[in-house]
Amino acid sequence: PLIRSRMRAIQTARPFSLEPAGMIKGVTFVNDSAATTAMAVVESLSHFEEPVVWITEANDPAVELEDYAELLRDKIKAVVVYGDQTARWYEALWDYLGFFVKAESWAETIDLSLEITKANDSVIFSPGCRASEPFANFQERGAYFNQLLKMKANTKG
Repeated sequence: PLIRSRMRAIQTARPFSLEPAGMIKGVTFVNDSAATTAMAVVESLSHFEEPVVWITEANDPAVELEDYAELLRDKIKAVVVYGDQTARWYEALWDYLGFFVKAESWAETIDLSLEITKANDSVIFSPGCRASEPFANFQERGAYFNQLLKMKANTKG
């Protein structure tokens, strides 16, 4: 209700900002690829009442991970991380997390999220950093994430 109307308003203003991206096995996926800073992720997560699974990208060694610490306790059920800075994220955030898992690919972020969720849970893809190779920008990254979700939704298993 309220969360959906807020999400639609934000998404209309900027693509891939809290965009409803689909449902797989009763799990709602939200594409927030436009969240390219820690503060944008914090703002996005504040829209959720229940803890969510957070898919993030660890590619920027300059990210101030402390910005996430308190938020993780209240808003995050689990974190699925993809990127070459994953070990640093793990070391900095482990004390605040209930569950942390490293993905080896973007496709695996979705698979792992489905392993740790149940029907009626939400997963938010909110990277918190600029897009990196092979993506030119957050729009390409967001479109790719949606494509992966669509492919996963159309397969059995």
